[in-house]
This record gives sequence, structure tokens and C-alpha cells, in this order.
Amino acid sequence: MDIQFTNKTTSVSGIKYDIIDNTQHIGTVEVGIDKGVFLCSIDILANLQGQGYGFKAFEKIFNQINSTQTIHTIRGSWHESPLYSHVPSGMSTNLSIYLQSLQTKSKIDSAFSTPTGKWVKKLGFHNCKILPHSQNNKHVEVDFTK
Repeated sequence: MDIQFTNKTTSVSGIKYDIIDNTQHIGTVEVGIDKGVFLCSIDILANLQGQGYGFKAFEKIFNQINSTQTIHTIRGSWHESPLYSHVPSGMSTNLSIYLQSLQTKSKIDSAFSTPTGKWVKKLGFHNCKILPHSQNNKHVEVDFTK
């Protein structure tokens, strides 16, 4: 697996890249950082999910940014949106897993049950705080710290 970032575009909210493995397009990554708070959205093509591409892209962009700007917080922002109309639940994978996990686990354990939660642990971020305005099932924000 030799992922690369190509076709960089920038906007007010951050940077977006296409992710390729060799010459195959496998998804996109959008990233922003503000005062040490890292926010990242990764969208891997459905037929390639579960093969480790998401974490590899997350780790690579994290390391790239952290080499020039210290990241002290990784923010998860999980929501229901028309952006996820291609998914039966209409919500991000993280939100879907988080809500499902809440049936048997605490909020913190549920946050660490998500793909993002598992990835941040691999990067040494073992603390989690559910942000106060995350009171409904359509939008949850969490901060992961070391």
C-alpha cells in the first residue's frame, strides 16, 4: 500500500486531496488545523473500505501536518447530512457506529469504538471528551487528546 495525495485544493475550511494507491483513485481526504486542533474527514470508496486505506491516509496526513504544526487535539465531528445520501443511514460511518455502540457502552467507550476512535488510539490519543453541544443523534463532536 503506497498511498499518495494528489490534486490539492484549498478553501477557507482547509485542504482537500484525492487519495491514490499507485494510479488507482481510492478516495479523498479533507483536513484543517486551527490552534493545534486537527479535523480530518476521509472518504474511501465503498468497495475499498476495511482494507486499511482510511487509517493509512489519516496517519499520513496527521504526520505531515504535525511535522510543522503541533497537534494537541484531534476533533471528531460526526453528523447526519445530505453528504451521506449514498449511505442507507444518511450519516457518517463514525456517527452510525457511535450511536449503535451507545446501546451497550458509555459515550467515551462508544467514541473509541468508531474508526476515528480506533485510529487516534494508534496515534497515542487516549483521552476523549464529548463536547457539550453534542446533544442530539444528528451531530456529535468529540475531542481526543493525549
